[in-house]
Amino acid sequence: VGTYYDPSEPSRCHNCPGASTSAAGATSVAACDCLPNHGSFPFCICSSGTYLNATSGPCVSCPGGLSSSSGSLSVADCVVEMQMNSNAVLQEHPASAIYSAAAFDAGTLQDLSGHGRDATVTAGTVSLRTASGHGASAAVVALAGSNSDEVLWPVGSIPATFTVCSVTRYDDLGGSRLRILNCQSSPSQPLNWLHGHYNGWRGLTYYPEFKTNQANVGTATDWLVMCGTSDAGVAVPGNIVLDQDEIGIANGGAGPCQLAINYDQPSDWLVHSVLIWDSGLSTATMKQVTAALREALDSGGDLLSSTVCTDGLACVCGVGTYYDPSEPSRCHNCPGASTSAAGATSVAACDCLPNHGSFPFCICSSGTYLNATSGPCVSCPGGLSSSSGSLSVADCVVEMQMNSNAVLQEHPASAIYSAAAFDAGTLQDLSGHGRDATVTAGTVSLRTASGHGASAAVVALAGSNSDEVLWPVGSIPATFTVCSVTRYDDLGTRRDRILTCANSPQNLNWLHGH
Repeated sequence: VGTYYDPSEPSRCHNCPGASTSAAGATSVAACDCLPNHGSFPFCICSSGTYLNATSGPCVSCPGGLSSSSGSLSVADCVVEMQMNSNAVLQEHPASAIYSAAAFDAGTLQDLSGHGRDATVTAGTVSLRTASGHGASAAVVALAGSNSDEVLWPVGSIPATFTVCSVTRYDDLGGSRLRILNCQSSPSQPLNWLHGHYNGWRGLTYYPEFKTNQANVGTATDWLVMCGTSDAGVAVPGNIVLDQDEIGIANGGAGPCQLAINYDQPSDWLVHSVLIWDSGLSTATMKQVTAALREALDSGGDLLSSTVCTDGLACVCGVGTYYDPSEPSRCHNCPGASTSAAGATSVAACDCLPNHGSFPFCICSSGTYLNATSGPCVSCPGGLSSSSGSLSVADCVVEMQMNSNAVLQEHPASAIYSAAAFDAGTLQDLSGHGRDATVTAGTVSLRTASGHGASAAVVALAGSNSDEVLWPVGSIPATFTVCSVTRYDDLGTRRDRILTCANSPQNLNWLHGH
């Protein structure tokens, strides 16, 4: 069950891809079908609110109070609904530029709004750093630079009328703490303008006069989640929002200017995200944004590179995700071992990772398994192998075990039983001949444990001396070969026969093993 035969690799069975399964005896991948409520084959992905977890079934529900996008591969994809729907604010109030550290690559900080206002490293070496602490409960990805590392945005990056929301902090590993987000001394459009940090203090704005008190707020090196607007129609103190606190002392402000880091009054700095609007946002809306940004720090999520939908533009989804117009408020993960370029507008834009089959049947190749926490497919530990489509490191076994079915192909068994196939009192015959064994007395259960000659934890059928199991008549043929793995239970004291025909309806004084 859940596997299929592939004549191109006849010595192994292959797991059905993603959230799909099959009846026993499937002879091609086409015999697999999606689990209920998990899409249409071959695009079998976990539905919204669930994630793929091979250790407890293909798709399991997110923990209480959390949600996920369809196609999620790990419990880490389960986040608070506020974070999942943070882009609803962006749909109602399209941003002119959106930046997330997770979208940094080869010296460029991509503008995820689709307007092409990328920021560029112009001096030094800027790198990504992942760490928790400093007000972040989870490990978050941030762009990190020293006081000699410079970043420059395009001309007009701060509009004439603006709202700016950001997550930034001073780097505690360095001693320079002046400005971070700053327009002063930018090469093409300078203005004495700053947002967030000044002179060792946290929680200040200057647009281009102080709109906050000239004093530090909180711990200087903690993450600062702050929004501010130059719209004179937004009254103090709600024109500047730090987390959920309103801290403005004067409203209004001026632009435009060219945003930069370290072109004047440099700092050792970290940037998680920056959002810029060419209009004013209300106090309530800015609080929605800061709440979502704070939740990203607490969950380790990257809400900015997931879904950004703007009027008149396609929904811009990050790498490895795609847009689905039937669920426009979210991006969806590419299924299985596949990925996509940023901006994918349908699942058809996803493609298999190298050496992982042909789309849409992107399954992990033999010798690897799906592990969402460290990339779609990772290699089995040394000396172990796996069938293609394996979903867990538990599927990695010694090669002898992988190839055991080659013997069965050459010498077909009349009956095959595995404890793992026990369900509701029936031990299924995996040979396909229907010779199921049945519990006829007592309560037989599954037990998973190592020891007693087993190096790993193995699944076994366990019963006491009053628990009975019966096979069909003729289960031991006139001429037979029997292979088994059995043992006496050390938790009990009765030790006579285990596999026996004595006193069965087809009585014969016969035993095997004990």
